Amino acid sequence: MKQAVPFTDAGCVGLTQFALLVERPRHTARKMKLIHAQLAVSGDPWQDQPMMLWHRLLFRAAVRAASDPRLQAGARDVFDKEVRPRVEDAWRRAEPRLGAARSDLLDAAKAADPRRDPGRFAGDVIKRWRRR
Repeated sequence: MKQAVPFTDAGCVGLTQFALLVERPRHTARKMKLIHAQLAVSGDPWQDQPMMLWHRLLFRAAVRAASDPRLQAGARDVFDKEVRPRVEDAWRRAEPRLGAARSDLLDAAKAADPRRDPGRFAGDVIKRWRRR
């Protein structure tokens, strides 16, 4: 078996890319061109490895923390005491404005059919919103 030599123009070749070279030595020249093109575009193939490691570690820590019953109880308490009252208050304040916007859209749709004349419909909506 011929030994494939990694292309070292931009550093080292990734293990998977090197394995492709070693598996099929008769296509070495074509694979070398492919790897050279990848290295020319992305630089060092190992540059994203530390980020992937951190991503995996943080994800596993989050999964482990989410499955902890004590943490779930604490999160439930925080949600019930702090988040839910704020959300309900925000909904009470926003509901009348949403109703008014809905009625404006319905009135504009009655004045100009949005499927047949979208420009006029958009103009009506904008005029109604500017009047407020």
